Amino acid sequence: AVPGAEPEDVVLPHDLLQLDELLVGWCAELAARDLWLGKMLSRFFGMRGWATCDYVSEGHYARERLGMSRSSAYERIKLARSTTALDGIAEAVQRGEIGFQAGRLLARVATRGTEQAWVERATRRTYKHLKEEVELVERDMRLYGPDADRSPPDDARLEAFFRFRRRVRSGEAFREAVEKGEDPRFGPEAANENAAENGSVQMSARRGEVTLRFALEDELYVLYKLIEGAFSETELAETDSFIGFLASNYWRTWYPLLGDSGVCEEIFARDGHECSTPVCFSKQPTWHHIVYRSHGGGDEPSNGTSPCWPCHGEGIHERRLRVTGTAPNGLVWTFGRRPWMEVRGREKRLRR
Repeated sequence: AVPGAEPEDVVLPHDLLQLDELLVGWCAELAARDLWLGKMLSRFFGMRGWATCDYVSEGHYARERLGMSRSSAYERIKLARSTTALDGIAEAVQRGEIGFQAGRLLARVATRGTEQAWVERATRRTYKHLKEEVELVERDMRLYGPDADRSPPDDARLEAFFRFRRRVRSGEAFREAVEKGEDPRFGPEAANENAAENGSVQMSARRGEVTLRFALEDELYVLYKLIEGAFSETELAETDSFIGFLASNYWRTWYPLLGDSGVCEEIFARDGHECSTPVCFSKQPTWHHIVYRSHGGGDEPSNGTSPCWPCHGEGIHERRLRVTGTAPNGLVWTFGRRPWMEVRGREKRLRR
């Protein structure tokens, strides 16, 4: 059984590695079909085809006629629309060189002049690492507008980005603002890591802003609305916003505990207070000794890394995942009891 055959002709193997290979092949073919599906949906919805077919809305048509949600349909439409002028990304998705989600990422930042470099970069990155690099470029696009560099970032640019992110996540930038007597509710200029080193960036008031949406439980939402109502009747409402009021109270409460994570603090801060494995987005790190203490490893930061508990316990200690080398930049991550992928630094290599 090979990808490209009709589904009814495929005999599913019992060997898990063969089944894995089949899944990879079919997913690559599915990604190619998703691109064309997006193009057809874009044309169909653009001509209000759902109304012609006597459906109430796009979502109604998608659910009842196609068996997918409206958001799922629009995920494919977005990919098709965003790659209209980016043939290199579209062809890479169709050939199975990059997946559907990677194609969506690249379309957010790539241009005709940079798309081939981005495709080549995507083949050598895990999704997590690729997403980090795309987010770096998106931040620069918000800060610098049309003058932003939209090419894949080099090592120096990445390190500057991670240095800024570490300062924010560790609370270092927050502590500096408080110690200087400044209001730590940073304005958009704080989003530029060069502001502290090379002077502030001149930008409009709105450039660099990001809209945040929060999903709250009903009880918490009601509580916040009650607090907001009480706040609006005080004198503080004349000089501050409700969000500003909440932020001020939050940092005054937690500031005394900032940076108090014991012996783990240096490692957690260095690794950005997130899981250090190259495939996980968890923000709940633990401390792992690369060379176990039982094997002579010490507590020095170069022998420590910060996987989350599932990656640590179920991955490393159950031998599904292995990490060797020296932290932070010399680590080698090996995936699988029968290794199938290796990540050295930020370079991904499939073993089979």
